[in-house]
Order: sequence, then structure tokens, then C-alpha cells
Amino acid sequence: MTAVGVPIIPGTRVALRIRTRRSNTPSNRFPVIIKAAAGGGGKGMRVAKDADDFARSFQLARSEALSAFGNGEVYVEKYLARPRHIEFQILGDTHAT
Repeated sequence: MTAVGVPIIPGTRVALRIRTRRSNTPSNRFPVIIKAAAGGGGKGMRVAKDADDFARSFQLARSEALSAFGNGEVYVEKYLARPRHIEFQILGDTHAT
């Protein structure tokens, strides 16, 4: 999406697998949301409101993600308090029709 100029939420580009530090947050701008890479349905998600809350929230999200999905990798993104969820379903076949 970024390659074609579509604006995206600031955050990590790859999933984080190891213990992280505050410097791994998107430009250290809070609040951030820590989200399970293999997750869905709100499991493995935690909001960190400030730098002091980040380490605890990060560990909780990783632990819950590992327990629920068998994968403790997480992403960190800028937290949006009231986002709108818009989703597109695209289906293709070998005939490009």
C-alpha cells in the first residue's frame, strides 16, 4: 500500500518476536496498540498509553497471543481510539476474470 501512496497507520513493518524496548514503538508516540500477528477477534491486543505502560502491555499481548494462537509475534501500531473498519474481499482465478 505504501508503494502506491496509500496512507497507513504508523507502526512496525515486521512482527516482533523478542523482548522489545520502548524505542521499538512507532516514533515513541503514544498511545500505541500491540497486536498479535497471528491473531484475530481482539485476542492478543493491548493498548499502551505511555512509555511506562509499554513493557507490561507488550508482555501481556505476547503471552496471550502465544496461548491463543501458538505464536507470540506482535505488531505495534499507533492507537486509533475510534477507527472505522472497511474491508474489501477480492477473488481471482487463473483466467484473470
